[in-house]
Amino acid sequence: MKEQKYMFKVAMVGDSGVGKRTLAKLATINVLDDNVLNDYGVVFTYYYVHASGETDVISAHFSIWDITGLLDVGSLRNRYERGASGLIAVADASRRSTVENIDSWISHVKDNPDDVDIVLVLNKIDLVAKDELDTIESVMKGYADKYDAELFQTSCVDKINVREPFLGISKKLCSKVIGEIGTITTIKPKVGAKKS
Repeated sequence: MKEQKYMFKVAMVGDSGVGKRTLAKLATINVLDDNVLNDYGVVFTYYYVHASGETDVISAHFSIWDITGLLDVGSLRNRYERGASGLIAVADASRRSTVENIDSWISHVKDNPDDVDIVLVLNKIDLVAKDELDTIESVMKGYADKYDAELFQTSCVDKINVREPFLGISKKLCSKVIGEIGTITTIKPKVGAKKS
């Protein structure tokens, strides 16, 4: 088997307070930080995966660009989102407005519908009742169908599916390089995260 090395940039977007930073930290370094503050800028998180196809193996480095959820920094967002291969769009299940804003977040990143692979995340599912979750999920499924995206329900507090969105985007991007993925190893974080 031939091993290939790749780097992928993934933008992580969504309204302020949906849990992007917490989700990324918990998924990559298994740290649940209750003291995450909203701020301007970008926080970078890094992780590696190894994926195997029929004839090739890929060692992939992913840089997650967690872009501030504050809407008034559009020019800053555009600069950091440019060149992303993948997109993780996050909404808060307990705040309907964050779900309704998913479409506009995605449109900010996508220059061409075929250029960016997308996964959707409905976070904080622990904060809503089952019937309310079903209603919100149906809206998110509409976006998933529109963008050919996989949808994940997550809870950082209950540690439900926190790694799955990252593995999901990893599989999509790695399969573009080596074809169908047979196996993919768990996320191996690069030490630390940087803030810009």
